[in-house]
Amino acid sequence: MKRYLLLLLALSARVASAQGAVGTWSTQFDTQIGPQKYVFVFKQDGTALAGTAKAELSGQARDVVFKDVKAKGDTVTFTENFEFQGNAVPITYTGVVAGNEIRFVRKVADFATENFVAKKE
Repeated sequence: MKRYLLLLLALSARVASAQGAVGTWSTQFDTQIGPQKYVFVFKQDGTALAGTAKAELSGQARDVVFKDVKAKGDTVTFTENFEFQGNAVPITYTGVVAGNEIRFVRKVADFATENFVAKKE
């Protein structure tokens, strides 16, 4: 019984930590390859968090499915696999949820680091 309660508490804590990021968030920011717009959507998927985005770069829209989406406390992390000029470029995100904002650090392989804020819609 005690073991069951501990498991239930652990699962509840995991779901609660992910819920801060759940929702739709939008942002625009400048990068080395031009201005970008993102509309992030995070959804609870059981005890896990799933993330997608509608992104736009130089007027070209694309759909993004994020990999390895994780939430711990008020921090959310995930990876985007981006193809640029025929090359696969991994982009890692670390965001801290604070009310109606997520403050992100976005690392584009070894090329660039960008800071931006996404606002909850």
